[in-house]
Amino acid sequence: MLFDRMSGLDEKQLDEVEERVAELLEEPWDKGTGRPREITFREALVITCGYMRQNIVEDVWADIFDVDQSTISRIITFLTRLVEQAAAEFRPTPEEAAEATRGAVAPVERAVASLKTWRILFTDYRRPLKTFMSSFRAAIGLYFFKESFA
Repeated sequence: MLFDRMSGLDEKQLDEVEERVAELLEEPWDKGTGRPREITFREALVITCGYMRQNIVEDVWADIFDVDQSTISRIITFLTRLVEQAAAEFRPTPEEAAEATRGAVAPVERAVASLKTWRILFTDYRRPLKTFMSSFRAAIGLYFFKESFA
């Protein structure tokens, strides 16, 4: 599958996100005992990042990965806050953002247009409202994380 198109991250970036999020897990994704997970850790990250990037409804993600919609919902709910934490250092503070844009008009417009490619930031939010800030911070963090590779 073309994970880079789904997630918005190339293979190297996805490797880095996978490593950062894996460090935040309290227990391994695949414990090696009991019932195996339906989705690999990397696929789960692709779904989570891809949801933020594409804002595709959970039913479609479920069809793509041949699992139930409820599985997709649990994955997104669980991993979004971890992605938010993993990308936190890349998110500028309000002061840093204000300083970077001071006196500039065209770069701001380009930045806003580029941010809009992360569809979760400008389309209707479909998840529970209590998850909005975490999703927003995760998407912003991923955007600046991706930009750090440029």
